[in-house]
Amino acid sequence: MQFSEDIFKRRIAALLPAKTVGKGPNGRGEPVPSLPKQDPIDLSGLWSIVDDEPFVQEAYRKILGRECDVSGFVNYLELLRRHVPRRVVVLQLVESDEAKRRRVRFSGIPGSVSAAGRQAALTPLRRLAGRALSRVRELLRRPLYARFDSIDHKLNFILHDVTAKADNLSAKTDHSLWTISKKLDTYVADLQEHQIQIRQVLSQESAASTEAIGRLDSAQNAILSRIAALESRQAELLAQLAMTGSRLSPPAITAGDNIVATEVDGFILGMPGEEWRMAAYHTFRGVMEPGLIRRFQTLVKPGMVVVDVGANIGIFTLYAARLLAGRGQIYSFEPTPRTFRILRDNVQVNGFLELGLIQLHQSAVSDRAGQAAFVVFPENGGHNTLFDDGGAAARRIEVPTIRLDDVLAGEPRVDVVKIDAEGAEPLILRGMRGILARSPGIRILLEFAPVHLRRAGVDPLAFLDEIASCGFAFRRVHDETGQLIDTARDQLAGVFSANLELSRPAGNSGEQS
Repeated sequence: MQFSEDIFKRRIAALLPAKTVGKGPNGRGEPVPSLPKQDPIDLSGLWSIVDDEPFVQEAYRKILGRECDVSGFVNYLELLRRHVPRRVVVLQLVESDEAKRRRVRFSGIPGSVSAAGRQAALTPLRRLAGRALSRVRELLRRPLYARFDSIDHKLNFILHDVTAKADNLSAKTDHSLWTISKKLDTYVADLQEHQIQIRQVLSQESAASTEAIGRLDSAQNAILSRIAALESRQAELLAQLAMTGSRLSPPAITAGDNIVATEVDGFILGMPGEEWRMAAYHTFRGVMEPGLIRRFQTLVKPGMVVVDVGANIGIFTLYAARLLAGRGQIYSFEPTPRTFRILRDNVQVNGFLELGLIQLHQSAVSDRAGQAAFVVFPENGGHNTLFDDGGAAARRIEVPTIRLDDVLAGEPRVDVVKIDAEGAEPLILRGMRGILARSPGIRILLEFAPVHLRRAGVDPLAFLDEIASCGFAFRRVHDETGQLIDTARDQLAGVFSANLELSRPAGNSGEQS
């Protein structure tokens, strides 16, 4: 399409506000008819849209009368992902200059008041909040700033070290490239000299000159091949330099009480320093069960009720909190005292504790409420269990036990349950029969480990039969992709450990007889 000056003028005129006074035929100012009044556009339909992407697109259409641009779409989706209320996004669009140029009124925005009313209502609250904030800052400033200064010094040290290494590598690369360039200049000068000599010989001896030209072509091809090899080596060096820089993030830092902290998929994650294998894997490789995480993410939606049994340091609890987007409820259970404290800190440092979405329980889940002996492995908390194998390295403590039917008695349904309890899975299912009866669409992600089941005195195949008696079909979750795999009952008896998804066929909402 060709753009002309007239097209640009028409587009600019369409964007400018219409004038209310113009000039008549006599050159004097005469009133121009005003635009007819329009009924306010009702925005109440936006609040029924479930997903964020259609919500942003429809908001642009209703408020700005056009499709959303890429930058605006990404900006508002990021705000919603950080749990900014939808009402704030709508108000930003309504109060934008582009919306005001449309001269359209809007209705259906919950709790909308005038700007003066908002200012009058917020004034005393702002004064009170200012005094409270000043007091809190005074109380927190010294220890908090001291902690930040310590972290800042460490980060500056790491940055200085990385910069020095990068500068050193860059200097070596520059020196190598300068040497190569100098040699190439020499080769080119020699080549030009040989060409001059050969041309002189050509005038005297044609046959000898032809042979010399052939040798010259061979030498030139060899030089070009060497130049290509040098360029390839240069590209490799640059790629290695880029890779060296990418491996520097995210950093792992040590904190109090022998904690290692790092970043995993956007989450700040603290781990026990004594469990160095788990800490190293999360730091350098990411999540430890990528397939199960991928499947879990496809199941959890805003508004759901999610249960995390055997939460450990809370990676599944954090993913659930992100996916619920401020709507729903999470029940998280971890009996080990030290691990529970880290779980609570991880939930808090990622900004989810104060939202009221997550209920944390320092309890073991079983088929009865009370107290039970619990075995703790100091260097591998993921294997802590209710069933003692007699290992000398383990430590024995006593923990409270609960039934899911008791804790979640007030929930009309449960949508997604993740269970990783080192052999206690049969007891957990028996303690949630009421939940299973009133939750026909429930999905359960469950660790099936025959070695742990046998230690608990449970036959693995008998447990699979018990699962089937509750009306569930089971499929294996691929460890890397998260895809569901049909697996025969007898094949599962021979695995060391597998993650299963339990689901009911459509229309089956209770136990089978």
